Amino acid sequence: MSVLAYFGLSPRKAIAFEDSPNGAKSASQANLHTVIVPNELTKDLTFERYSIRLHSMLDMDLEQLIDSIEQSGKTSEQHISK
Repeated sequence: MSVLAYFGLSPRKAIAFEDSPNGAKSASQANLHTVIVPNELTKDLTFERYSIRLHSMLDMDLEQLIDSIEQSGKTSEQHISK
């Protein structure tokens, strides 16, 4: 969290991109918006909490992702795919 403190940001103003359940869990516990993008090894594993699940980083551009997170206003299980 020292990076957030350095920039004067609260955790809810940041987004973590994770490809593993443990990384997503840690990010969520740190109160970060968490976008999961599972890889071939982790795609069938259970992810407990996250804001959005993407199948690829190409599914949504960053501006759309931020808008989607701001509109949802909470952690949920959104699945985005094209």
